[in-house]
Amino acid sequence: MKKINVFLAALVAVFSVQCSVFSQQTNLPTPTTFDKVLADIGAITNFAIEPYATYAPKGQAKWGGGLFVVYDVNPQDLVNVGLGLGADWLGQLSLVNANVSLQMPFHPLPSQFPTLELIPVTIAGVGTAYSGNGNFNGAASVVTDAGVFAKFGHIGGGQFNIGVLWGKWQGSGPNDVARYHTVLGWSHGF
Repeated sequence: MKKINVFLAALVAVFSVQCSVFSQQTNLPTPTTFDKVLADIGAITNFAIEPYATYAPKGQAKWGGGLFVVYDVNPQDLVNVGLGLGADWLGQLSLVNANVSLQMPFHPLPSQFPTLELIPVTIAGVGTAYSGNGNFNGAASVVTDAGVFAKFGHIGGGQFNIGVLWGKWQGSGPNDVARYHTVLGWSHGF
């Protein structure tokens, strides 16, 4: 009889622990939409964040900068295709754009510098100025750039990159001039 009582006591203890764990799981707060969006953003790979400085020697303003965020839509291919959003500022001109980026990365010295990667890149897109462009504000502009990046090191699951690009806006009136960009960014899988 004593063995049965010990068995029943153990069974009751296990059952109460199981009920306690189950009640804790069911009483967790329901994730908000914001929490779900943050979780989705945290799961994104194959992207790059590229802040840059701009020099336009013949522009209305000579110096500016911007930010380009790009997502690699075809990882693991020889040529990377990225879709991106950009925001440019050059003096009074502010321009937003959507781009397609083509990259063809290669490792010039794989045994000496295994994390060094050179990336020729071209960017083409459509944008619109929303300030500082007079009668051309709101008009469509073509954005083109070409250059080279170097990716190096590993930090935070990604790599740093530096780059130089030459580009031009077309359809932006007085700002249809050559531009030069110096980029210092970070990428994760792209």
